[in-house]
Amino acid sequence: MAMSKLKSIVRIIIILSATIFFGELAIMYALSSVDIQNKSIENFLDAGALLVIVFPVLYFFSIKSMLLNQQRLEVSVRERTADIEVARDRLEEAVEELKARQQQILWLGEMGNFFQSCRNLPEAMAVVEARLPRLFPEMSGSLFLLNSSRNILEKKAAWGLSGKVPEHYSPDDCWALRRTKPHIVVEADSAIACRHMHTVPATSQICLPLTAQGQSLGVLCLAKQASATNGDNFHDGGELEFYEATSENLALAIANLQLQEKLSHQALRDSLTGLYNRRYLLDALARELDRASAYNNAVSVVMIDIDYFKRFNDSFGHAAGDAVLARLGTALREGTLPDDIPARFGGEEFTLVLPNTPAELAYSRMETLRQKIEDLTISHVGNLLPHVTISVGIATFPHHGVDGETLIESADQALYQSKRDGRNRSTMACEAMSGRVRSLPACA
Repeated sequence: MAMSKLKSIVRIIIILSATIFFGELAIMYALSSVDIQNKSIENFLDAGALLVIVFPVLYFFSIKSMLLNQQRLEVSVRERTADIEVARDRLEEAVEELKARQQQILWLGEMGNFFQSCRNLPEAMAVVEARLPRLFPEMSGSLFLLNSSRNILEKKAAWGLSGKVPEHYSPDDCWALRRTKPHIVVEADSAIACRHMHTVPATSQICLPLTAQGQSLGVLCLAKQASATNGDNFHDGGELEFYEATSENLALAIANLQLQEKLSHQALRDSLTGLYNRRYLLDALARELDRASAYNNAVSVVMIDIDYFKRFNDSFGHAAGDAVLARLGTALREGTLPDDIPARFGGEEFTLVLPNTPAELAYSRMETLRQKIEDLTISHVGNLLPHVTISVGIATFPHHGVDGETLIESADQALYQSKRDGRNRSTMACEAMSGRVRSLPACA
C-alpha cells in the first residue's frame, strides 16, 4: 500500500515537472515573438501563462485523487458492511443456539426434578419417554439397563423408531459398553455399528454408556432419523458434551432409584422369603382398616403356621428349614391377589391381609391355598423333603375386631384352635369362643 502511494507521488512529480518544462519553453517561444519593452509585464505574462498551463494539470490530478479515494472508501465501506452483516448473522446464529441450549438445560433440569420425585424405576422410565423427545427432536431413542445378573441388557424405555430395536441383548453387542465411552456411527461407518442398532433406519447413531459411581448401569441409544434436517452433529463438540451431560444425569438418577429400591426392599421385605416384614405388615394393616372403615368394607387377617416345623428342622437341618420357608413364601406370593399383603410374621409364622374380603370368601380362599401348599414338592440339595402342611386362623374386620392388634390376636387364637383340632386345617375366629354363637363358616 505504501509503495503504491509512493509510485503515484513520483508519477505526479514527473508529469508536473514535464508540464512546467515544456510549458515554460512554449511560453518563452511565444513571448520571443512579441516585442514587450516592459520586463515586469513580460515576467507577469510568463507567470500567468505558466499558471494557466499548470493549474489544469493540478486540478486533474486532484480530482482524480479524490475519485480514487472515494472509490477506495466505497469499497472499504462495502467490505466493512459485508463483514458486519456476516458478524451479525453469526451473532444471531450464536444467540439462537444459546437460546436453544438454554432451553435444553431448562428441560434437563426439569427432567431431573421429575426424577427426584419418582418412587421407582417404571415411573422414571415414563419420564424418560416423555421428556427425552423434547431434548432430542428428530431423533428416536431407547434406554437399556443391565439385569440383576448383569449379563443381559433389557429395554426399559423407547420412543420414535426405536420399536425396531430388540427387547434385550448382550452387553458385548454394544461398543459403547465395551469401550466405556460414547460410540458414534454414521452411514459410512456402518461396519462398526452396534449389532443391536442394525435394524434402526438412521443417518447417524450414538450409544452413550450409563455409568454412576464407577459402575455400568446400561446404555442410552440415540438415532438421527433419515428425514432429519439438521444433519449429523454427533461429532460437534458442544452437542456431544450435552449428550454426555444428559447420560450422566440419567445414570445418577437411575443409580439413586436403584439404591432407593434396594434399601426399601431391605427395610420392608424379609430377605429369606421375599415377603413383607412385620413392620410393613402392621403399617399396611392400619391403612387398610382405615380405608375399610371409611367405605364400609371387610378386611380379613390370616395367621399361618407351618405344622411340626421344629421337628422338621431337627430332622433335616436348618438349611432345609430355610428352603421350606423360602418355598412357602413363593407359594404365598403366587397364591394371593395383587391387593393382598403377604408377610412373614416371625419364625415359621406368616400373615396375610386380604382387603375387601369377607369371612366366607377368606375361608374359601385359605382352604384352596392350604391344599396347594400340602401338594407342594420341595427339594433341598437334590433330595426331596416330606410334604409340608399348615394350620390357618382367620379373623375379619369388623366382626372379630376393629383394630389391627385385636384382629391379629383373634386370628392367632383361631390358629391355635386349628392346631388343637389336629392341624392342617383352617379355623374362623368366632364370638362363640367368648360364649356367644355366630353362624360364620367353620367356627371353632
